[in-house]
Amino acid sequence: MPTIQTIQNSIVLLRADLNLPSLKDDARVIATLPTIKLLLQNHNKVVLITHWGRPEGFEPKWSTSNMVNLLKARLQQEVEFIDQYQSMELAKQQIATSNCRVFILENTRFDPREQSKDEQKRTELASKYTILGDVFVDEAFAVSHRREATNCELKKMLPNCLGLNYQQEIDNLNRIKFSPEHPYIVIISGNKIETKLPLVEKFLDKADYILIGGMICFTFIEGKKQLLWEQGKSPDLESLPDLKDSFIETDFLPRAKDLLKNYGAKIVLPIDFAYHQTEDGKVLAYDVGNKTIEYFSDFLKDCKTVFWNGPLGFYEMPPFNHGTVEIAKFLTHQTDCYIVTGGGDINSAVPSEYLEKFSWVSTGGGATLEYLSQ
Repeated sequence: MPTIQTIQNSIVLLRADLNLPSLKDDARVIATLPTIKLLLQNHNKVVLITHWGRPEGFEPKWSTSNMVNLLKARLQQEVEFIDQYQSMELAKQQIATSNCRVFILENTRFDPREQSKDEQKRTELASKYTILGDVFVDEAFAVSHRREATNCELKKMLPNCLGLNYQQEIDNLNRIKFSPEHPYIVIISGNKIETKLPLVEKFLDKADYILIGGMICFTFIEGKKQLLWEQGKSPDLESLPDLKDSFIETDFLPRAKDLLKNYGAKIVLPIDFAYHQTEDGKVLAYDVGNKTIEYFSDFLKDCKTVFWNGPLGFYEMPPFNHGTVEIAKFLTHQTDCYIVTGGGDINSAVPSEYLEKFSWVSTGGGATLEYLSQ
């Protein structure tokens, strides 16, 4: 099998993760640039393959033709758009005869077979792409946990290797997965308790403490209150904040209670909140409060490893980004601490001046969680 360094004089199908939140947020383009530039340096042509958004059939706003100017600006060279759906043969001819060295294919998800649950349909589609290139490079770590034709089946049909960023993701995440230095603190937050619970369970045997924020902490706080009542203790005597009208995922309460019962000393919950009153009069916890920021910081001081997944509050609506920003700022002052973010919203929530000081900023999101949970 080739390595990214040994691929030369070839047409490379580069499965990239260019699922941009917007054309102004090009972090995923930037993460892919080193691989593209190395391939160009070694006299290859590069054919970018990516999905974008969740289109239902052809939707012009999700056409990757809209990315061409952005790619040109970042690469500082010409980029040609190719609509492979017109004809794979014509696409092959265009790539072979063009003086351009970077191409981008149309959004892979415009074809329903790309995400089909039927492996045969995905395989059929992937086989059509094979005529476009000589070798496959996987630079789409963020979709590595999904079975899609162009990142799963196509990879099996051509000589292949990982891109530079994908390999860095694995190397940095392996340090957390297999050999974290202690004290080791994990921050797990966000709003999807169904996806975060397996991660909490996975880290309980590895981390010294898990700090839980965001909407997922509401279910844990309610679970702790119920445990105290069952033990004949009053929750009012504990440092448990008022949830007011905040949403509790009752389906996951038994699981949360079991974790608290068995690992209560390791699970650290907020002790106060910043609240927001909605138009319908509901009062919701939108962020951790100042006491919690200090409380969490006490656990984080002098730590040697931190993995952070998910913002602590409703960061899109300041001032409810305050908890996330303050904890990020605090972490940048921790010396000799290996700090990794888990991709997704946390990368958007942490200001760039703090994010750039972290040890590794994963772009994986769900893929990062899946990899660490295995």
